[in-house]
Amino acid sequence: MKYFPLFFLLLIACSPSPEKDLSTSDKILNIASVKVFLQQDDFSQALLKYEKKYGYKINIDVYPNLDSLFSDIDSTRVDIILGLNNILVENVIQDSFLISAELSNFRYISENLIFDQSKTLVPIFYSPLAFIYNEKKIENVPRTFGAIQDGKFKEKIILQDPATSEIGKAILIWSVAAFGTSGYRHFWRSIKENIYQIVADHNEAYDRLLAAEAPIIIGYRSTIHKTEHISSEQNFVSFIPTEGSFNCIYAAGIMKNSSNIKAAEILLNYLLSKKFQRTIFSELNMISVRKDIDYPSSQQKQAVNTDLTNKLEHQFIGENYQLWQKRWQEIMHDE
Repeated sequence: MKYFPLFFLLLIACSPSPEKDLSTSDKILNIASVKVFLQQDDFSQALLKYEKKYGYKINIDVYPNLDSLFSDIDSTRVDIILGLNNILVENVIQDSFLISAELSNFRYISENLIFDQSKTLVPIFYSPLAFIYNEKKIENVPRTFGAIQDGKFKEKIILQDPATSEIGKAILIWSVAAFGTSGYRHFWRSIKENIYQIVADHNEAYDRLLAAEAPIIIGYRSTIHKTEHISSEQNFVSFIPTEGSFNCIYAAGIMKNSSNIKAAEILLNYLLSKKFQRTIFSELNMISVRKDIDYPSSQQKQAVNTDLTNKLEHQFIGENYQLWQKRWQEIMHDE
């Protein structure tokens, strides 16, 4: 399915002109993007204006998740991948189908959000994971992973499936980082009865939360900003367990076989510019990676003593993730 999300409306409207030495072959920039937010459908008119002003066209293929992207992607045609993340990054780094980008704005990225020191994966935005809940429906709000296992939360949590959702994968890895390779299974057994439904992705979880099917989801903490505009009658807040936080970091990368490397670098450098990064929270409901842009005041950055994002080595995750997911499936569906 091809369409153009709000993210790219800003990109198209504000992107700087490519350098004049771009050759004729640089007239088309092909992007493969993962759908990670609620998105709008049709920005063809904006694309036409962009093409007229800057002399080359952006083609975007949108995929529901990275698995579908990698199974379908034509590496000889795609110039940029958007939506790469820090969840299962080891194979991406090892396969070396991306090149290191030379970006003057890379130096402004917060160091704790750089998860690939080779600079082939360029962080663009992120959000901490959190338990998001309807304050009117939950009393005695839990503050720890332990408290959320209490029976009073039976069938109150909407969970995303790690087999189909990048956030689902992140939640599973978060639990391993918090409890260890044996303890995470005890956590999921303890919380199993509190799961109302396991859904395919963040959009479905979010929609069911708004529909009041259940009062809690686990997802992007920055999602609360979206609920403020859509549901004024419900009061959604969040908590990050005191055991530790986990950031989902979304990145972009330039394909090694791209014939438009210079144009791709100009585009990624713009995505890291202060002008564009300032729009990320209001337009994407995510958080800027730049260290010189203040954390959104409405998010009230929660002080958590431990950041579990980088606790597990990428190689260790890559080698063990399939086993963790298999055991999770057995607990949640088979036991």
